[in-house]
Amino acid sequence: MSEVFFPFDPPARTATFLNRPTRFTADIEIDGHRSTAHINSSGQMQELLTPGRTVAVTAASNPDRKTPWNLKLVRVGSGWCSIDSMLPNRLVRAWLTGHHLE
Repeated sequence: MSEVFFPFDPPARTATFLNRPTRFTADIEIDGHRSTAHINSSGQMQELLTPGRTVAVTAASNPDRKTPWNLKLVRVGSGWCSIDSMLPNRLVRAWLTGHHLE
């Protein structure tokens, strides 16, 4: 799958959202394999997190963590919407310091 425009560290990759079994986890499909991603937000987001949507994930820094991915963004139409509650501040900072966001 493709890379995502924002300079995440580690780089974000696209995946397909499958479902949300708990408040803080999502089942995803990435590179043809089913996996689990952590959701850093307790909001319901039912209108955003619908099965089949494209999402952006980053690899967890701890390879032994139960959720090997972090869910960051969800594709909505032709744009992206933040799922990570900490991400909006980072996005604004990147924009203000001259990083190019598409």
